[in-house]
Amino acid sequence: MFENHRELFLGLSLSRIRILDFIQTYPSEIKAVWSRPLSGKLLIFLINRYGFLIYQCIQQLFDVVPSSTSSSM
Repeated sequence: MFENHRELFLGLSLSRIRILDFIQTYPSEIKAVWSRPLSGKLLIFLINRYGFLIYQCIQQLFDVVPSSTSSSM
């Protein structure tokens, strides 16, 4: 049981650090990235940067919404 809590807290800590990094670097990102025309490098950066946030939102959604499977059949 202790291992499950350790993994949970580690996952939460790492995701919070990533989100904090996103918030802190967003103003610099606006100046450096959003003023450029779309290119392959920019597309890879955006997928890497925002893919994680989309993943986090989906993961949080499925963690909060109870499953629709029932145990009685």
